[in-house]
Amino acid sequence: MTRRLTCVLLVLWSVSALAQEAPRPTLDLTEADLGEIKAAVLRHYETKKPHNWEGFAQELRRGAFFPAEEGRGPRIGMFELALKNDRLALIRQPPPASVMAYFGFFLAKVDGQWVVLDEYFEEERIIEEEE
Repeated sequence: MTRRLTCVLLVLWSVSALAQEAPRPTLDLTEADLGEIKAAVLRHYETKKPHNWEGFAQELRRGAFFPAEEGRGPRIGMFELALKNDRLALIRQPPPASVMAYFGFFLAKVDGQWVVLDEYFEEERIIEEEE
């Protein structure tokens, strides 16, 4: 039997007053929103330069836009938009493995412009149990 254990670690490096000003998030996003979100995250990558950022920035640059479909939020390549703790997050979907690290960014539209508020991290471990 395989059991999934999801450990959620929300890492908030730059909690901002912007989060309090942002309206309640939704996954009802246009292709223009996806383009602006992509640009905001790329600006964040290039400014903050998080761990291993170059490959992920390249992956995001190449990512096509996909609208939301049943059970999934809108996507930009391997990055999917989801609501996490009542916040909009763009999360990279990792390949299946025994330990999967999901990372991305919390976003908000403030004064008509998409901005990165914080970074996001979640780890999922698949534990194999003998019966």
